[in-house]
Amino acid sequence: MIECPPPGPMRVGWSRSLRSRLKAFGLALGFVAVSVAVRMVLWESASFLGEKSLVRNFLVGAVMLGLVVAATVFVQRRSRAIERPGLILIPTATFATARLALIGLLAGSAIFAIVFATVLATGGLEIAWRPVEPLTFLGTLAAGLFATILNAAWEEYTFRGWAFSVCAKAIGPHAIAIGLGAAFGLAHLFNPHPTVAAIVSVALAGFLLSYAMLVSRNILLPIGLHVGWNFTQSLLTSPRFWESTTSADPWLSGGEWGLEASLAGIIVTTLGAAIAFAAFLRFERRSV
Repeated sequence: MIECPPPGPMRVGWSRSLRSRLKAFGLALGFVAVSVAVRMVLWESASFLGEKSLVRNFLVGAVMLGLVVAATVFVQRRSRAIERPGLILIPTATFATARLALIGLLAGSAIFAIVFATVLATGGLEIAWRPVEPLTFLGTLAAGLFATILNAAWEEYTFRGWAFSVCAKAIGPHAIAIGLGAAFGLAHLFNPHPTVAAIVSVALAGFLLSYAMLVSRNILLPIGLHVGWNFTQSLLTSPRFWESTTSADPWLSGGEWGLEASLAGIIVTTLGAAIAFAAFLRFERRSV
């Protein structure tokens, strides 16, 4: 059985006054903004390691995950007066939580695999395997997996962690799912080669992850989804393993951003977000 609090609808728990809602949203945005700003400073400080360095990703990811988890524990202990929903942010190590993380991992991998297969089928991408020594392949794969886990977990604690939890009842689950989902997309404006299609696609992924958090009430599900998506993306598109040719049409290939920004990426992510949204609505109805 998945570890979660007793069932019950997520009603607005704080005062319904505009002031209370704005205060909650301000706290959430402040938490997110500080986390993103610190990460940007650390990332730029390690620029000497190279833009796509696994070492850089690993080091920055490890430091940021440690900081955001410590910040989460700290603010949770000091904000007991705030009535929060029963979202599990610091999961215990049990078979149920491991299963939940695995479900997310497999689902995230499957979603990106569908995007990848669709782009291949529609001519948006042509790839050929680049010969790699087995030990090099395995080492790069392991390092990439650890870096992906660290960075994806940091992003989820930033956008689906304490800030999300505080606002889920004060503002309402749908408002914060959409609000922080959109913020998740806009935060990626700092990534190389942003486009409108790319930001829309990432925002849709934010909606998917937000509703996954709401329906599971455990941060391990969105972390698993995020890791599965990003790791599968790295495995299938990394120039370390593949020689690729992309279509000049960004709707087919996603352009310089990557497959997420393709029409296939947007459609598949939209369907995933719609399924998570429907699952949460069903959960709410059954909890009344």
